[in-house]
Amino acid sequence: MEIGEYAKMARLQDRHWWFVAKRRLASAMLARHANVPEPARSLEIGAGTGAMVPVLQRYGPVVGLDYFAPALEFLREALPVNGDAQRLPFADSSFDLVGCFDLLYHRNIEQVDRALAEIFRVLRPRGYILITDSACPALYGRHDASHHGARRFSRARLLTELTAAGLTPVHVSYFHMAVFPVVAATRIGGRWLNSALGRKAPEAGQSQLAEASSLANTVFGALYRVEAPLAARFRLPFGVSIVAIARRGDS
Repeated sequence: MEIGEYAKMARLQDRHWWFVAKRRLASAMLARHANVPEPARSLEIGAGTGAMVPVLQRYGPVVGLDYFAPALEFLREALPVNGDAQRLPFADSSFDLVGCFDLLYHRNIEQVDRALAEIFRVLRPRGYILITDSACPALYGRHDASHHGARRFSRARLLTELTAAGLTPVHVSYFHMAVFPVVAATRIGGRWLNSALGRKAPEAGQSQLAEASSLANTVFGALYRVEAPLAARFRLPFGVSIVAIARRGDS
């Protein structure tokens, strides 16, 4: 991402409904599907400004790794490490829990399979990986470009990638189902309108993340108190994002 996007995220992540919903979802996924030992040693890859660190920190100390060194200046409550997800600077079987929150979509992840192979390597036997990421390739737009996004995932693709890496998927679901119609109308409809009018759509720009009103935070906060546990329990049929938890085997 651009450095300005990191600063924006750091300013908004404690209260903005989007981040609150993601933390609520991650917490529900771990509580329902993971038997994480306590204290556990956790790694967040692509930790950025540390919005998700509190979720992992409930289980023990957290190492926060990011490829973009300036992002680590915003990181709090985790040990900052500058490094590449495709060449993790850690020994084999170092962590009980790995979090990848909106990481695998990034253009710096040139090979998703290599990143997942590295995660498998650093996970301890019976360790877990928790993933959230961008879903529905048709939704790719300016927001993705501003965050240096290269791809969005379908459920089938993510399942295939996890299995190929030797990880056992435990639960995979779409998320942000409630806002999907609006996002789809904005992005897909916007591209259609540009095409109909003969306008070239810009390849990059500002992300759609902005300060949310107290009303929006209240309304969406209430909405995701319902959707987060539903996504953790059931496979929601569509959504702007995807969430997955997978496990390394015993050996």
